[in-house]
Amino acid sequence: MENDTEGTSFKRYDLSYVSRKLQAQHCTRPLVRIPVPQSQQRELCCCACARRSFCVYNLRMVLSVDIIPKAKGGLLYLSGWHPFCVQWRDGKVRLYRQDTDFGEETYNDLEGQLVGSGGKLIIGAAQRCYGGCFQESLTFRGNLSQVNIWTNVLGGSEVDKVISSCGGYSDTPAALNWKTIQVPPLNGGVLISCEGGCQSGPAEEKSCDLVFSTRSPSNFASLTIQDDLVEFTICAWYSFASNAADNVILSYVTQDYSSQFQIKIKQDGNIEVMINSNAKYV
Repeated sequence: MENDTEGTSFKRYDLSYVSRKLQAQHCTRPLVRIPVPQSQQRELCCCACARRSFCVYNLRMVLSVDIIPKAKGGLLYLSGWHPFCVQWRDGKVRLYRQDTDFGEETYNDLEGQLVGSGGKLIIGAAQRCYGGCFQESLTFRGNLSQVNIWTNVLGGSEVDKVISSCGGYSDTPAALNWKTIQVPPLNGGVLISCEGGCQSGPAEEKSCDLVFSTRSPSNFASLTIQDDLVEFTICAWYSFASNAADNVILSYVTQDYSSQFQIKIKQDGNIEVMINSNAKYV
């Protein structure tokens, strides 16, 4: 089918789907065959819905395809750098993702909670016991930067600064300030990258990113929190390398297990916030 719009000719092709399996290297994926246009094309738009991700194969290369799962908290982009902020105060949880405020939700079982100080904060893995008991499926793969924790709920204008510019804020994070830690204690194969990343300002203003190139229970960064939290704002910038499993941003546990919280991005794109064993999807 051909359409002319303002002098530009577009072609729409009916796709013939051939269901078979492609065995290449160590993966098996369904293969979709598309008739090749006979004339040269300067632009190509391909739209698809998928529960996970897929690859496009041709005779010479593998093309990267950006899959965008639909989540309750909006669209989850799996390429490039993207921010989020989660706020909690007196049973109310609020999510900001990209440039969208998804509003507050109230959870009665989160009211009156206190997250005590002095525990282990692990970036990139979920703690199933104090400071450890990690498993590969509850880790992170990709890059993390600007992981900041405030001891208060930020106002909307301050959140806008955080999510509109990597490293942009004026209200200094009290519980965890990424600008001051820069190179936290690292374990396993976690690397530091201070080139490029999510920040594009002058070199002296840039901060480093943590690179988790593989999923491993040995890959994490370890820190501590010295403040009691009756409310918080947690923000981070992430760039995924894989959505084949849940991606754990951070987890916190005190030695007596009386206080804990965890944030992870689920495989379906939802963000899970767990506070003192109460897990909520936002």
